[in-house]
Amino acid sequence: MAEEKPESTETPKYEAPKKEAKEDAKDESSKDEDAAAQKAPKKKAKKGEKQEGDDEEKPKGGKKKLIIIIAAAAVVILLVGGGAAFFLLSGSGGEEKKAKLNLPPPPGPVTTYTFPKILADLKTGLCKGNYLSMRFMVEVGKNYTKALQTHQLKLLESVQLHLRSLERKDLVGKVGADELRVDITTIINNKIKPGKIEGVIFKEFILQ
Repeated sequence: MAEEKPESTETPKYEAPKKEAKEDAKDESSKDEDAAAQKAPKKKAKKGEKQEGDDEEKPKGGKKKLIIIIAAAAVVILLVGGGAAFFLLSGSGGEEKKAKLNLPPPPGPVTTYTFPKILADLKTGLCKGNYLSMRFMVEVGKNYTKALQTHQLKLLESVQLHLRSLERKDLVGKVGADELRVDITTIINNKIKPGKIEGVIFKEFILQ
């Protein structure tokens, strides 16, 4: 008789659950990937929002800088303008002071001052010429009579030199006398500046 083999007591292996576990793992990994994909755009959006916010903030900062620059320029212009105005005003004030210092003293009440007699040869081409005998007085403020006394000799000399440069025809008639009055007034006023005379009156005027 053949010997009977003993029956195996081992239980067969069950592999089906392993496949299901793998599938579950795949499902979980795909879910994780989907969640990560959904989170990623949100982060990018946030970054994008920050960038947009930065872009909005940058123009504001630029405007502030522009306002500061304009304000600083305005201050500089005001300072420069104020300095120039002060310089001009101070300069004009100095000129006014100088002008006041150079002003002549008040002439005072008008009086007359008489010069000594003048005898002057007139200009001619002949050996024997004509001459003028003249006495005159001037109308002048009382405060200027002292200047006339001080410069009297120089004034007489200047008038005589002027007469010697004239011819007889230059002194004839009213026109000649009026022109001589103007010339004498100019000579005297140039000598006694800042004082001046008001007019010339002839007391004697003889042409020979």
